[in-house]
Amino acid sequence: MIEKIKNLSVGIKLFILMIVIYLVIGLVNYSFFVKILISSYKNLIGIIPVLLLTFLIVFIINYFIKPEIIKKHLGNSSGIKGWLYVLLGSIFISGPPFTIFPILKELKGHGMNIRYWLLF
Repeated sequence: MIEKIKNLSVGIKLFILMIVIYLVIGLVNYSFFVKILISSYKNLIGIIPVLLLTFLIVFIINYFIKPEIIKKHLGNSSGIKGWLYVLLGSIFISGPPFTIFPILKELKGHGMNIRYWLLF
């Protein structure tokens, strides 16, 4: 049993730990348990539009923007033009890290220079 737990990914271990914590809280103080479940549900509903927007932006990057375009405008040879694009992009796409990092990963996969990550 312990070997199976050791082989699980960190994300699965964290998920199991959170379930155990919620169950312990539910056994100790049921009314508080209900409050945190309702709060968690509201938070989940609140971030769904942001996640959908993130997936839409990633889809648009993958579908419409070819790697050559990214390399031309945000690659190693883009110079000051690349900095300006990234500065404008960071103004318009400001948000929490869980929305920005997938977008940056896609751009990097298409040839974006890593030095521009610092501006986001």
